[in-house]
Amino acid sequence: MGQIISVGDIIVFESTVYPGATEEICIPLLESGSKMKSNRDFFVGYSPERINVGDNEHCMANTPKIVSAQNEETLEVICGIYHEVLNADIIKASSIKTAEAAKMYENVQRDVLIALANQYSEYCRIEELNIQEVTECASSKWNFAKVFPGLVGGHCISVDPYYLLARAKEKDMTLQLVETARSINETKVKHVAKRIIDYAKREFPNRTDLKFLILGFSYKSNVGDIRNTKIADLVSLLSTAIDSIDCYDPLVSKEDVKNIYGLDILTSISDTTKEEYDLAIVAVRHNFITDVSYNAKITKNLEDFV
Repeated sequence: MGQIISVGDIIVFESTVYPGATEEICIPLLESGSKMKSNRDFFVGYSPERINVGDNEHCMANTPKIVSAQNEETLEVICGIYHEVLNADIIKASSIKTAEAAKMYENVQRDVLIALANQYSEYCRIEELNIQEVTECASSKWNFAKVFPGLVGGHCISVDPYYLLARAKEKDMTLQLVETARSINETKVKHVAKRIIDYAKREFPNRTDLKFLILGFSYKSNVGDIRNTKIADLVSLLSTAIDSIDCYDPLVSKEDVKNIYGLDILTSISDTTKEEYDLAIVAVRHNFITDVSYNAKITKNLEDFV
């Protein structure tokens, strides 16, 4: 990228990075490639993307935009550009590093909250309580964060905390809560898989030829993104005990699933009607899932095992 920079250009980074990455890694690379000096010949800003993929309510146009830059003049130019194309408020951070830290904090906080929900759901099972009902009751208080347990995949929340952990380690600091949250969320799929297998053994005793249908494969509902999807892990774990498992998700790329995860996925409704399944599991709540035709003796939601 450095080779295409001209004098006076402004480069704005939007990727989620650990605090300090833009100034310590990105800018030196730009300077090396351009043979120019930043904050003199060209200028750099940072404005993290904050969209929630698949969320039609909270989008780029109405989510406040955090903006930062190397100097005040560049900051004003960047703010003016974003103001022209967005209706959202513009939040000026005092430094690039502050903006980086703010974005990282958003994702880490979400990961920690989900980890708490995941851990509390395990406790509720011991007490024979329904975590969904418990959460709904608790959320009637104004300051309760309504977060449900679940599998944490994707390219943001399940990845970004590792950048922060590595950075903290460089600074001789251990972020115990962040590490624990990551561990809880990474291992949740193992608990879910075991419960599904145990359930199948109870419902179909002495069967060694069970056929499962997993509905949904992407990492979240109503998107086709398969990056770091925990459904792939779930299928792998279930395959240790279940004879045949089909996955159906027309939103994802059949080729990408095969290349990345080595799985053959169903992308046509007609494919799901060819087999009789013992158990169908709605793993990802795509809007169209309720209209899918399939033949299964039992249908369960993934939430039943979370």
